[in-house]
Amino acid sequence: MTFECTVTKGSVGVSVELDASGTLTVYGSGTVGASDLNGISGNINSVIIGGGITEIEGGTFSQLSQIKSVSIGDSVKNIGGYAFNKCINLSSVTIPNSVKEIGTGAFAGCTGLVKVYLPSDVVKYGTRIFYDCNNLQEIHIGDIVDWLAFLSFGKGEQINNADYSVYINGAIPEEIVVPDVILSIPTNAFRNFSRVTDITISSNVRYMGDNLFHNCSNLTNITYEGTMEQWEKIDKTSEWAGGSTDFTITCTDGVLDKSGNQI
Repeated sequence: MTFECTVTKGSVGVSVELDASGTLTVYGSGTVGASDLNGISGNINSVIIGGGITEIEGGTFSQLSQIKSVSIGDSVKNIGGYAFNKCINLSSVTIPNSVKEIGTGAFAGCTGLVKVYLPSDVVKYGTRIFYDCNNLQEIHIGDIVDWLAFLSFGKGEQINNADYSVYINGAIPEEIVVPDVILSIPTNAFRNFSRVTDITISSNVRYMGDNLFHNCSNLTNITYEGTMEQWEKIDKTSEWAGGSTDFTITCTDGVLDKSGNQI
């Protein structure tokens, strides 16, 4: 079955087609929203967002539980809040680098989601993007700055109840360097980075959130590019090292244990 409707918003038209296999194709230009799906009869098994579409409105595909795959075109710049909320059979999603904003809970409750590819240089994230995605196993992202930005916008609540691994530039990292541009390390920053043995932290860092090294089972050392006095002056939460193994902190003028005692 094929259904097509055209919705005009000013001079912008959006066309939606559902074929007999259950593939929904969206094309045209501008913004697609839930109202563009009104009148469609039949199960939507996959979604293709074609070229020309620049925004997926909040809630557009929310709770369409039959959706198993989503292809987002590289003209899309904004994914609204709860756009794919509770698409429980969606297993993998690649968000193109054209996307600069992802709204709150965009993929929350997608319990079948296993693998995610996040874009680089996102300008704004909402919170709880992948909340209650309990089976999430792989998160792929370009670099550590992009990863820390993703977490910072979410205030430590982008993901919960998932035993995920983070792939930086295609690989699970064994060493991490937090560059000079980072002033704040958000809660859960290196959670589940189980292969990491050493993390280098710039002396520009002023704040460190909770449970930074939770499940970092191979972490043995933090290399801090400042003095022991500077390390002690960093604003750290009481649980900054929560859930971590023992490690040393190598400063420019000495070595500390994770409780701050000089070794």
